Amino acid sequence: MPTSDHPVNADDYLNSIKPGLRTSALRAFHPDILKLRAAGCTLAQIAEFLRINGLTTTLSSVGKYLQKHAPVSSPPAAPQPRSAAAKRPEPPVAPDRSEPPGFKSAEQLRAENPTLPRIQINKLYAQQYDRPVLSPQEIEEFKRKYPPPPTKHSSR
Repeated sequence: MPTSDHPVNADDYLNSIKPGLRTSALRAFHPDILKLRAAGCTLAQIAEFLRINGLTTTLSSVGKYLQKHAPVSSPPAAPQPRSAAAKRPEPPVAPDRSEPPGFKSAEQLRAENPTLPRIQINKLYAQQYDRPVLSPQEIEEFKRKYPPPPTKHSSR
């Protein structure tokens, strides 16, 4: 029975329509998806498996499905970091002759900072080049020693 506030109540409306189902098309492949993920398959590989089986989906959809429906105890097989005991000792690194004097190679920096990630080592390495190697006096001396070639426009 309609009220004065609403021309149609919720029960009448629900009886007149078929509500959208909130089940994923991936649900039919649930055991297979979990099995593939537990075996270490990437989202792209799982999406390819689904495509071969007639279901076109995106990596994002597969990832969201796994976040929502995969049990917490079965994360993808990811490479585990090596423990400190399993690491090989780094050999002492001799100075690299291709580096300017006073600069350290990436290998030297890695040996001095074994706990830093590679990207931080690369940043340390690059920061060395942030400082000028030549002083302004040395630059002026090079300019005098090696003058620029004369240009064609200078003789008129």
